[in-house]
Amino acid sequence: MNCGRLRFRGPIPLLFSPAPWTAFWYLFCSIFLGALWFSIAFTLLAAGVTLGVLWLGLPVLAAALAVTRGLANVERRRLRIDSAYRSLRSTGFRARLAERLRDPATRRDTILLVALWPALLVIDTVATGFWLGCFELMSLPIWYRYVPNTFDNGAKMHGVAFGNYPNGPYGGGNRWGFFVHDTRSAVIAAAVGLVLLVVAGNYLVVAAARAHAAITRALLGRVLDPLADARRMLIADPTLAPRAAQ
Repeated sequence: MNCGRLRFRGPIPLLFSPAPWTAFWYLFCSIFLGALWFSIAFTLLAAGVTLGVLWLGLPVLAAALAVTRGLANVERRRLRIDSAYRSLRSTGFRARLAERLRDPATRRDTILLVALWPALLVIDTVATGFWLGCFELMSLPIWYRYVPNTFDNGAKMHGVAFGNYPNGPYGGGNRWGFFVHDTRSAVIAAAVGLVLLVVAGNYLVVAAARAHAAITRALLGRVLDPLADARRMLIADPTLAPRAAQ
């Protein structure tokens, strides 16, 4: 996904920009991919950690880490992020596995795919649900007349109820809300949907996509070392270390 498209604009420019559609597609895919990644990673990691106390469980743990890394790399490709794993220096299966477990990038993969998945699922679902709900209201003039209703008093009517209408829009009882049952009410509902889309829906879906992408980048991207330049200078000229200590 090109994150450069996820820019906030004024309500009308945002309505006609690709940002809401890009954000919706990213969140929509994230809901299903996130659920799949979570189920795979959690199952394999739980099995690997549980069986890891036994020597025979170490291959399961190694496979779980490899699969988790592959899933995280899919998320990196979606956002065009470079991998951040350390190069393995050890030889031998157990030493290399221990080195992988100590790699901060491995922990960040697990945090994103497993620990943060419930929170990201809520954010993505709320944003996409609200955005699609706006379009549902806007499309009511097309399909409201094809929705049948049978009420408690036996009356029948086509329409869509937003609220409680036990005896229909014209019956008695405890009724409240808005009932779309004619062209006038359908147009009013469509206008409300358009206003909600322009005022809140587009901003919500873009904000959710930006937040999801920012969290993913923070966890899966390269972590810059603020002392990297100083380390390189010390490696190039070890005599600088005593001077720095003074």
